[in-house]
Amino acid sequence: MLKVPKLEEKTFELCAGFLRIRGGENPLDHTAVHPESYSIVQAIAQDLGVSINQSNESSKKVKSLDLKKYVTAQIGAPTLKDIISELEKPGRDPRAEFKYAKFKAGIKDLEVGMELEGIVTNVANFGAFVDVGVHQDGLVHILN
Repeated sequence: MLKVPKLEEKTFELCAGFLRIRGGENPLDHTAVHPESYSIVQAIAQDLGVSINQSNESSKKVKSLDLKKYVTAQIGAPTLKDIISELEKPGRDPRAEFKYAKFKAGIKDLEVGMELEGIVTNVANFGAFVDVGVHQDGLVHILN
């Protein structure tokens, strides 16, 4: 990935936690654990007496760990808690469930006072364009 034009080391570091590589060289490649934290996970797994492949299977043991032992200048307690959470449920998508807009059937024209669900399709300085399920997106103006 570092061979991609304009993707420098720091940019890679910032986005690495969002990448999931199935079947990667390291089992942690399929998790939200940043590559610079792999050594911490290896130390935790070693202290638990498990391999990195089994670290998610030992969640009861993980909860008994004193995380202060693993705090460094680069990795603090909040990051360690996130790592432990990821090891308990690897590959979990932390985003809330996406809700799709429900369009009302049979609407041909909009009328004053209608309340409809919609999907924002574009945002401009003067408002937002919203798909409400009719033939053309509506414009919701920003009032000054």
